[in-house]
Amino acid sequence: METIFQHGISTCDSVLVYLTENSIASQMVKKEIDASLIQQLDDNKTSFLPYVSEDKLRSQLRPDIRALQVPVWSNDNYSEILPCVVAEIWHSYLERTVGVATSEEKIKRLELELQIEKNKDGEIFTSSENKDFSYIKRALDYDELTGYDIKNKKTNVVESIKINVNILSLIPFISRPENRCYDFRTIYDRLVEYFRHEKVIPALDNNLTISRLATIKITGKLITYGLIEARESPSPRRVSSVMIKLNSPQYVYTAKVHRFKYWLRYNDFYPTKIKYSVDAPPPHQR
Repeated sequence: METIFQHGISTCDSVLVYLTENSIASQMVKKEIDASLIQQLDDNKTSFLPYVSEDKLRSQLRPDIRALQVPVWSNDNYSEILPCVVAEIWHSYLERTVGVATSEEKIKRLELELQIEKNKDGEIFTSSENKDFSYIKRALDYDELTGYDIKNKKTNVVESIKINVNILSLIPFISRPENRCYDFRTIYDRLVEYFRHEKVIPALDNNLTISRLATIKITGKLITYGLIEARESPSPRRVSSVMIKLNSPQYVYTAKVHRFKYWLRYNDFYPTKIKYSVDAPPPHQR
C-alpha cells in the first residue's frame, strides 16, 4: 500500500471508492481504506470520494467515513449521480492546482520584473518578435460564439444560453504552467466551471444536464501561429488488463506561447480574465 500511495495515489487529485456488499466485507478493502491512508490523502490534498451501492451499507462503514455523507450510487440513479461525481472530481482538481498555479505565476512575474529591470537600456523583444506578436494579437482579438443547452429533466424544458467569448482572453486561461498539453475537451470543462462561477449558467444538480451548443474552433489558429504543436503519439499502454491506444492527434504548448504571454504583459495587453458577452440574459438571471 505504501508503494501504491507514493507512486500512484499521491499523484491523483481525487480517489473514488465504490463499496458494495461484497467489497465492504473484504479485509483487503478495509486495509486499503484504513484511517491512516485517509489521513495521508488529506495531508496530500487528495479528495476521498466514497460511494455505496445500497443505503443499508452506510451503517457498516467506520464512523469517520460515515461522517463524509456517503451517497448511494446504483443502477437506479446512475445517470443522476454521474454529473455530481464529475463535479466533485473537477472541484478537487481545481482546489489542488490553483495553489500551485498561483505560486508559479507569482514566480514568473518576479522573474519577468527582474528581466525588465535588467533590460531597461536594451530591447527585450526583437523587431521580428514585435511584428509577429502584434499580428497574433490582432488575429486572436475577436469573439467567437459558444453556448450551452441546460435541460431540466423533470419538466423537459431546455434553456439555451449563447455566449460570445473573446479568443485572445482565453490564451492565458488555457496555457497555464500546469497545462503542458493542449486539449480542448479540458478547455470546455474549464469554461463550464468558469461560467458557473460567473453565474452565467446555473449550478448543476440531479435535475439538470448540460450539453454544448457550439464549439469554439481555435486549434487550427494556434497551430498556424506556433502556439501549439503536434507531438508524436505514445505507444499503446496497458492499464490493468485493457490495452489503450491513443489515435487522436496530441498537441502541446510551445515556448512561443509563454513568450507571447510575456509580450502581452510587458505591453499591458495581458487579459486578467476571460472576456465574454451573453447574447441575452439567461432566464435564471432575469
